[in-house]
Amino acid sequence: MLRRELLALLTGAVAARRTDSDVSPSVDGRSPVDSGRAVADGEAASSWPRFKFDASNTGFSTSASGPRDGVTESWQYRTGGGWNAPPVVDDDTVYVGGDGLYALDRETGVRRWEFRNGEKLAFSGPSVGEGVVCCVNLDDYHNVLYGVNAADGTERWSHELGGQVLDSPVTVVDGTVYVTGPDETHAIDVSSGEHEWAVSPGMGVEDNSVPAVTSDTVYVSDSRGLRALDRSDGSERWTYDISDSLSPAVDGDRVYVGGYQGGQWRVVGVDAETGTGEWQATLGETDVGGSPTLLDGRLFVSAGNVRAFDTDSGEELWTSPHGGGGIGLGSPVTDGELLYAVDTASNYVAALDPEDGSLQWRFELEDPGSGKPETPALAGDTVFAHGSHTLHALVPDNDPPVADVTHEPSEPTTGEPVTFDASAARDPDGSVASYEWDVGDDGTVDATGETATLTFSEARAHTVALTVEDGRGATDTIRTSVSVVEPNDPPSPAISVGPSDPRVDQEITFDASRSSDPDGSVASYEWDLTGDGTVDATGETVTHAFESPGSRRVELTVTDDDGAVRTASRSVSVSARTSAATDTAVGSDGESTGTARAASADTPTAGSGGGSPAGTEGAPSAGGTTVATASPPKSATGVLAAVLAQLFSAELLVVVGVAVVAVLIVLTWERQVEGR
Repeated sequence: MLRRELLALLTGAVAARRTDSDVSPSVDGRSPVDSGRAVADGEAASSWPRFKFDASNTGFSTSASGPRDGVTESWQYRTGGGWNAPPVVDDDTVYVGGDGLYALDRETGVRRWEFRNGEKLAFSGPSVGEGVVCCVNLDDYHNVLYGVNAADGTERWSHELGGQVLDSPVTVVDGTVYVTGPDETHAIDVSSGEHEWAVSPGMGVEDNSVPAVTSDTVYVSDSRGLRALDRSDGSERWTYDISDSLSPAVDGDRVYVGGYQGGQWRVVGVDAETGTGEWQATLGETDVGGSPTLLDGRLFVSAGNVRAFDTDSGEELWTSPHGGGGIGLGSPVTDGELLYAVDTASNYVAALDPEDGSLQWRFELEDPGSGKPETPALAGDTVFAHGSHTLHALVPDNDPPVADVTHEPSEPTTGEPVTFDASAARDPDGSVASYEWDVGDDGTVDATGETATLTFSEARAHTVALTVEDGRGATDTIRTSVSVVEPNDPPSPAISVGPSDPRVDQEITFDASRSSDPDGSVASYEWDLTGDGTVDATGETVTHAFESPGSRRVELTVTDDDGAVRTASRSVSVSARTSAATDTAVGSDGESTGTARAASADTPTAGSGGGSPAGTEGAPSAGGTTVATASPPKSATGVLAAVLAQLFSAELLVVVGVAVVAVLIVLTWERQVEGR
């Protein structure tokens, strides 16, 4: 028999204690820490606490959601010894037997603790409950069931099982651990290790199985066939004749088991209450590879290939062409969507469609083949498959997300809020689950979320790193540089107007040359000369004439070389146009000199060909141009007229001049009369 050959192989193995460098390396050279994935929200609650998930050994986890389109290896841990016992998962820890009992971090594969007992050969598949990990430590002909504290790996209790046990995964249900030994089936209190009951099959046992437990019955396969035992005291209820049977599975009112019967390997359906056989399906000459798996009225069993049967009639539904064709294919497990199976002879893990057995994906293991069928564990989105020497954690094949970031303003000042936006980040095969912002790229998370608002106190280039994660462990990081500058002081606009008292249609000069910028230079000048909010002229100096009198508001907007803007305004009073007979001298500073005189037709002006007339003298102006001025009259009346010409504005001189002329005429006439 195959199992005798495997026992011989195992008894020749050396279970020597190894260093961390021996137990932890991966086949591809990665450390177990190199997981590249994180446990998603809610995933930690998904566990696989015993062989085939539940106490009934159905192999169907309602809380798992395994890989659909392919897998990648998250981590691996070398268990050694050529002993590929089925693993179990409890919350964030994976427990697996090899040449020691190991507790591994579920996310990273890093070992938390290791339990050993001298040079014992190997540990079988464990089960966990009530804070205790139960596992059989076996060697050639001496086997011990241990209860180990799940928290730290220290021994709580142990119980001798007697002689040879080749493969004895245990199951913990409601505070009791059930195990089939070489001579007896045991029920033991998981907390204390005290016996609740033990039942002997009555003869030696070559192959042992994991009991299936319901509310009142324990179903066990041993040398006497398939037996139903009372859960309270172990008393036998019935026996069904089938040899070399493996672990049974129970669903409702029927129990299923594979074994050797009538010269053929078969899978059978038996009434759970009476032990009466209801149907048989022939598997052929290939040894049954493990316990049946049950899903929605279908039974799946490995016998060279995975095969599907109707649970009510035993009718075969399909045989998958994807299998090793030999004895290495173990029991499949399911999440309700796909079947997952390990072939330790051909060294692969495969996912099959339960509807027709079609292959969905296949992952090659690098372990040397052992040929010992094994059952994987399925928890969350991860398949835990134990090859001949190594436990593999397989997660969905995942394209990493792509980080992207923008920030506004593009060139902020110290103390100014800067908004960073990662809304353009994407995930090609899913969605972005988290965003982490690291200011200074020092490994510290300073903000989270799709957007972040940050401020900077120093004027220099700052590096901001964004890391996005897709919820399945894949990440991408992008770094952006932010140039922070000191705040820009705005410019100071200044307006000069000449002349300061302009008249209608007179050209006015508006000058902004006295404008300044404290930390740069003025880059542009914009003039609103009409008060309507539009730009009428640009430049440092502009000219303009107003067509009507009144008060005018002129605005100047200046912009500095860093973009700062400031506006100033000035009111300009425009006077009505003067008479054509009035001449006003305007000084070079734009201000009126206030000098004016009445011109007559017989009085030549300065610069005429006749030179200065009698009674005038030329006086050069500030600009070098000679301006004619009248000589003061000899009489008191003439003096008065000259004074008045200096005191009054040009507007009054017209009136005053007419009056003075009239007075002079009268006085002249009077003198002529007196002279007679």
